[in-house]
Amino acid sequence: EISLLHEFLDYTGYVHRFLKTSEKFHFYEGLAIAGRYPIVSNEVKQYVLPHDSKKRPRRMLLAPFRIAGETIYVFNLHLSPFPKNIHLREDQLKYVVSIIVPYLQAHKPVVVMGDFNQDYHSDFFAPLFDLKMKMSLSPNQCTFCRANKYSIVPNNWKFDYIFYSSDQLEIIKSHLINVENPISDHYGIKAEFRLK
Repeated sequence: EISLLHEFLDYTGYVHRFLKTSEKFHFYEGLAIAGRYPIVSNEVKQYVLPHDSKKRPRRMLLAPFRIAGETIYVFNLHLSPFPKNIHLREDQLKYVVSIIVPYLQAHKPVVVMGDFNQDYHSDFFAPLFDLKMKMSLSPNQCTFCRANKYSIVPNNWKFDYIFYSSDQLEIIKSHLINVENPISDHYGIKAEFRLK
């Protein structure tokens, strides 16, 4: 399954980085970042998030892209699941903020995306909003939805987000992907930006 992803990305011409985080019981999990622009290889980084464990690995991947002479810092993450673990996600988000702050203070364009496992609540995301990070989709758009044939949830939740540094990036458009033909229990998000 992972090799198919790599082959697909190679075939489409996307450059990519993949970080495998789990491989248990024929269930493969990881983080991927892909794009059409060159990746600054010597700046690719992996971060272990707070409350990481062998049973539930929690990681963040950074793959900087070089676009029009500017480096865009793209982070992909996967925070702890389940409603009872909000305190774990809060710690993980604080850590993420501590990592992205130096990039923002240096006026670098930053994108933070992934499965936050947290339905929209402005208090939870306040640390990002305080840094002038904006969401690419409205807070009421469901990404973990009961209509998805792979989902077992009774409600519609938004767990997946793309945040961007609004001082350096402007959103062109953003929408859900794989809604008609889902490939996961979460719908994907696609966003296009331009440098300011």
